[in-house]
Amino acid sequence: MSQENVDTVRAAYEAFAQRGLDGFLEYLAEGVEHRAIEGAPDDRGPMHGKDAVRAYVQDWLDTFDGFRLSPRS
Repeated sequence: MSQENVDTVRAAYEAFAQRGLDGFLEYLAEGVEHRAIEGAPDDRGPMHGKDAVRAYVQDWLDTFDGFRLSPRS
């Protein structure tokens, strides 16, 4: 992974920490595609677009008090 990509991911996580979900979503493309681990309890199948990812992450935020995201090196 390029340093530029690493810096972008870190900035997205910082945006989440400072501005919440809206800040994080600023770093995702409109056509983002995501899938939780197939078969996991939170697997909704393929998610397409920011609205679907927003709903997915919002469920985590609503389920767990103090939920946070942080990158690991």
